[in-house]
Amino acid sequence: MQRRDGALQMKKGVNLRFVPIYILTFALFLFVGAGTSAVLIAADADLNILCWFIPVLAVFCIAFALGTYFFFSRIKKSYDSSFNQILTAFSSDKTEALMSVNNGEPTPEQLSRWVIEQTRASDNAAALMSVISAQQELSSEIFWQLTDTSSNIRYGSYWSQLYGYNDLDKSNNIRTLLSADTRADFDHALRSFKEGKSKSFTITGDLNLQPQKSVKVIIKGRPVKDEGGSITAVGTVHDIQEEIELNNSVQSEKIKKQFLLDNEKDVIYEVDVAENKLVCTTPETAKKLFGFGSMSDFDGERRPFWDRIHPDYREGFVDRFFDYNHMMIMPGRKMTHEYKIKNSAGDYIWVEHEAQVTGTRHGSVVSVIGRISDISDRKEEEFRSRYQTNNDSLTGAYLRSAVETEFNASLEDGEIKGVVVFNVNNFHFINNEYGFEYGDLVLKYIVGVLWDRQRGICAVGRVDNDTFVIAMTEAGDRRGWPKNQIVDVLNAFSQPVKIDGRMINITLTAGGSSPSSTLDFNALYAQAEAALKKCRENNGRLENAYELYREDMDRS
Repeated sequence: MQRRDGALQMKKGVNLRFVPIYILTFALFLFVGAGTSAVLIAADADLNILCWFIPVLAVFCIAFALGTYFFFSRIKKSYDSSFNQILTAFSSDKTEALMSVNNGEPTPEQLSRWVIEQTRASDNAAALMSVISAQQELSSEIFWQLTDTSSNIRYGSYWSQLYGYNDLDKSNNIRTLLSADTRADFDHALRSFKEGKSKSFTITGDLNLQPQKSVKVIIKGRPVKDEGGSITAVGTVHDIQEEIELNNSVQSEKIKKQFLLDNEKDVIYEVDVAENKLVCTTPETAKKLFGFGSMSDFDGERRPFWDRIHPDYREGFVDRFFDYNHMMIMPGRKMTHEYKIKNSAGDYIWVEHEAQVTGTRHGSVVSVIGRISDISDRKEEEFRSRYQTNNDSLTGAYLRSAVETEFNASLEDGEIKGVVVFNVNNFHFINNEYGFEYGDLVLKYIVGVLWDRQRGICAVGRVDNDTFVIAMTEAGDRRGWPKNQIVDVLNAFSQPVKIDGRMINITLTAGGSSPSSTLDFNALYAQAEAALKKCRENNGRLENAYELYREDMDRS
């Protein structure tokens, strides 16, 4: 490459990069000819054969060398033409850098890399499109340009060779080739350019080459300035159809095989996001577990799967699995959710629903592979273990530590809580008079009343042989708390109750912490115990009675 008339021009003549090819080709044929001649001479071949063989071989070698020379010269001529167009598209100060690349004769790969670097930094739309025009035959991309009044598309032979499509020039506008959803995203990106909110965009969408052919593409764009100084949008379109099909196939099969290896009794399915189509890999298991004739029963219009989910878990199911806006930027994301659903017998069972998103390296979601597993046995074991840890084995009430945990977990609302302690009057008399087994029945009955009367806003615990605690843990009517709560419980024992066929008088003494600014469970519990002690001193242990905490009780 040399400078002439103030511009950079390509050197004329033979491209020195191809000289080794000429020499090697000529040497190869010369070697073959010499070898063949030596063999014929050693075999005492007829002299006439040698006389015509050697000249013919020489002529053939020379002809081949000349053909090779003209072939590569033709390639170089085409390359030089594109190269010169690129050189003229940039100012001399920028193309000066090319003189140091490969001794002034950059390879197509080096040229392409240099062009990309320069066009990214260019603010001249006309120069950019000139470069694109020269580069188009070397690329599988579609180059586009849009202004308020005009549009332009440049592309190489890639699209006609791969898809047999030659009509891109007829539209001359990239927008008309996009699907409706992709066009909406594209237009939104263009508006962001004009409003100065963004400097580039990348969109995954569909390119409609013809009515029956849609190709997945990545569309990239950025704003540049044209000669008049107004904003012009330019960019490229990359074909990712083959990558999607290949990657999705490999990813899907790998995930499905792993799911099946874990447990052959699971329901495995795949959702094609683009087609909104669901296919079940294990239809027999789906029928056995849910009674579905086919996994088309997952269809949102028929909704039998949705209707089978327990109402308490439907909102969480939607939040976890149908946040497609979030999923669209997270191929590879794994989601797991546990919920209750009716099985084929109509009973609610626990299932674990795991889903994994597959997609391209560009961030486009292709499919969702899902697995539904029956985990009823596991959940039953978890509940049993948790129950044994947190609950009294006789009455089923919480242990004190569990009540405190429930209380502390409810403090997020920051509202004043309350604690009440109940003691069964003369419980030792019941044990001595009717026996310990009957005494156990009495304790169970009392716990049942406490759970029933606390109306879902309190946690009920057993803290001693005949002592119980209730702690407000949920939002409720706090007017009159804890007085109204205590009176409600004591009224349940105002008359003899029937337990195991026997009428018996049960009375309780209660002490309640008064609502205050403290949210410490132990402090409230201490206040309730102080009120309970004061109530015993004032009323004995014969009838239902209660006291609410006052500060002077700490001094008594």
